[in-house]
Amino acid sequence: MSLNGRSESMPLAKYPDSVLTTPAQPVEQHEVDFVHELITETILYDCTWGTVLGLAAPQCLLSKRAFIASGMFFANPTIMYRSKETRLTSEGCYSLKQNKYDYKVRRHEEIDLHWFDLNWKEQVRTFKGKMAYVIQHEMDHLDGITLIERGKM
Repeated sequence: MSLNGRSESMPLAKYPDSVLTTPAQPVEQHEVDFVHELITETILYDCTWGTVLGLAAPQCLLSKRAFIASGMFFANPTIMYRSKETRLTSEGCYSLKQNKYDYKVRRHEEIDLHWFDLNWKEQVRTFKGKMAYVIQHEMDHLDGITLIERGKM
């Protein structure tokens, strides 16, 4: 079922929309299904699915601390541990006018993350490599940080 019966393109925030530069609000348990559906439909209708690694609620014009990455839903995530080892990654973003992988960002190689899943069950897991980088990128969106502030072209 689509939001409000819509099957057309969902709005996608573009820099400098204020929702992208303001820290997002926590997700409440009763909001989980709506937030998940909004992000999912935005991916389906506004993004090139094959290239979407993750999308955060603020990119969908919703100031909530949630994102989808590699098909997993994360609500109210908190990074509990960051490795000392880092890597310079090349990143792009759907919220920038040119979604090119032109931004160089230093990311931690490994993180431990605490979050609530789609069933509002607490989760804790270690992520390494590419998934760790994607999560850190989406967490930046939840904190009101874009690649323009974080990265170097």
